[in-house]
Amino acid sequence: MRHAPHFVSTLGESRRPLDKRDHISAGVIETRVERDRHQDALGVPLAMCRLIVDLPLVRARLARRHEGEGAVLQWHLARSGELDTILEAAAIEDFTVSATDLSISSTAKTVLSTVGWQ
Repeated sequence: MRHAPHFVSTLGESRRPLDKRDHISAGVIETRVERDRHQDALGVPLAMCRLIVDLPLVRARLARRHEGEGAVLQWHLARSGELDTILEAAAIEDFTVSATDLSISSTAKTVLSTVGWQ
């Protein structure tokens, strides 16, 4: 995830210090089984957020990120629509954040606020 390092560093700017049970991870978990495995591995309950971004914006960002990478870009473009459908149907998140119109730092702050870490 291209923006994950900035997102995580923004989370680190939270006013409340994180303790050893706090873990922030960016990625995709598609099924309840995967979610349960992550939770079991971490040994703490998860607060899982799904960031919602309009698909045309996702695809525009992918086109910029993978410019000149024909086959790679095509895979990511196809996967973005497929993944949106999978995640919508799975509904395994605890909450969502509509991030289409938010900056990376505003998105991070919204996530932190929602889970009570700010």
